[in-house]
Amino acid sequence: MYFKLYYYNYLHNSTVVSYSDPHNSALYDWTIQQKQAFHSEEKQSTLQIMLLDELGFDWTLVEPPSWDEMFAQLVDYHSKFGSTLLNKRINRNLAQWTRTQRKNYAWGEL
Repeated sequence: MYFKLYYYNYLHNSTVVSYSDPHNSALYDWTIQQKQAFHSEEKQSTLQIMLLDELGFDWTLVEPPSWDEMFAQLVDYHSKFGSTLLNKRINRNLAQWTRTQRKNYAWGEL
């Protein structure tokens, strides 16, 4: 995955991968894992940290979008596509969020 991030950085001049980018969802997940490991007791090797630092990797953990922000994305999606049945290729995180909302509703937790 490092080489995917290297190439992403080459194309976008940034190592910050958007959570809503369906083409880079695995890369986004990997960058989050790197940040979480860095801030935990199970840090990466010195070499791994050095390589990511050379890319200008941002080690800051970002708060996930709030419920209201995700709902606003769902409203936007509905206005564009006329449905709340999401295609995970368009927005994987929003599709996952709506699946969670449906599950919570079914269990009486929404």
